[in-house]
Amino acid sequence: MTDRFREIRERLLELAKTDTDIAAIIEIGSQTRADQPADQFSDLDVILAAQEPGRFLYTEELISRLGNPLISFTEPTLAGGTERRVLFEGSLDVDIVVVTPGQLKAAAESGELTGILARGSRVLFDRMGISDVLCTAPGQEPGKLMSQQEFINTVNDFWFHTVWAAKKLRRGELYGRLSRAAAAAMGYNYPEKARESALQIFNKILEKS
Repeated sequence: MTDRFREIRERLLELAKTDTDIAAIIEIGSQTRADQPADQFSDLDVILAAQEPGRFLYTEELISRLGNPLISFTEPTLAGGTERRVLFEGSLDVDIVVVTPGQLKAAAESGELTGILARGSRVLFDRMGISDVLCTAPGQEPGKLMSQQEFINTVNDFWFHTVWAAKKLRRGELYGRLSRAAAAAMGYNYPEKARESALQIFNKILEKS
């Protein structure tokens, strides 16, 4: 299968080589797996360690170098960091977890990253010696199965929110709130692009429902 994210990955590495603020980049997830490889719906997930995470989380400095962003927002994630989620033109969705070098090192040494990295990972760029840290990091402990009650609750939670989301879509409530929510969440200069792209996506969903 064609590597849909090749150009974005190459641009990210070129940026890392010239920007000394970037200490490491680790690619994780389905794009790195051989046993269950990525398909046409898979996204690109990376962990980026930088001395000043805010530059890459709250400005267009990073994503404008990677492609043409349509939608972007941030949310809390692992290792006390924040994740920048971006939908680029061409339906290329990229999740970038941005942490400080100290946060990345601590997460690796504590074993917090072990399970994530075990599901597929590769170090793309290393200015801080994170490869050596990962080699000595704790191994993955055997997973614990859910109890029957936990499993039933998780399944019910999934189906409840699936029905809830479908009702909101069919009622049309999303449209009035989408442009305001997207603009507020992103805080960037392209809310109209975001609104237009999202409406196209949800119109297709409604057509199939």
